[in-house]
Amino acid sequence: MMKIVRTFLKQHMLWVGFVAVIVPLLCILALQYWSLLKLEKTSSVADKVWMKNYLSDVATEVKYFYKGNVEQALNIPAYAITGDLLEKGKSPFGACEVKGIKRLFVSAFDSSGEWKTYFYDPSCKTYQCTQIATEARAINVASASFKMMGQEKTVVRMSGYTVDDRDPENRIVMKPILDESKQIVGVAGFIIDTDYLKQEFLPQVINTSLPMKFPD
Repeated sequence: MMKIVRTFLKQHMLWVGFVAVIVPLLCILALQYWSLLKLEKTSSVADKVWMKNYLSDVATEVKYFYKGNVEQALNIPAYAITGDLLEKGKSPFGACEVKGIKRLFVSAFDSSGEWKTYFYDPSCKTYQCTQIATEARAINVASASFKMMGQEKTVVRMSGYTVDDRDPENRIVMKPILDESKQIVGVAGFIIDTDYLKQEFLPQVINTSLPMKFPD
């Protein structure tokens, strides 16, 4: 039996050598292929994590930008909207100019107890008597809960800002105006200028932060 095996090996020495070389090589190639697949999968997961973190950072920049606008423009005292000041066209907003805003507004109870909204140009804070229907509708929907709380004389402990994005074309940031008894007498807010956000602010943030997050 051993003689037959030796004879076979001598007659097929080339093929035996070929098999002896090719089998380990195939094993190595299979192992490398499996390793590359695993590396590609790991890299893909890592890229997704990096991108998610990057988008989160961009969103944070947008949040801080508009938070600054809130602190700059919407801290309005109750006395600035009392009496007939709003009816006379007097702006309750300061002299500072805010960017990224399409419209400033104040919704408040007038002398007859009616809830009215007053619009202002963000560039110069001048009163605008002409209302845009879609903006007015979005503001009425967004401020409805504040109006109800004001009518019911609800005491409000916190007066932070809120965001209403039910109308994608008119995203609203607003803050209640409280009197000395912590009751709502009005709401100050603004409509985000989405064109400015998309065409100016976001490209600026991306151009600044992208090389830092993803260097060549």
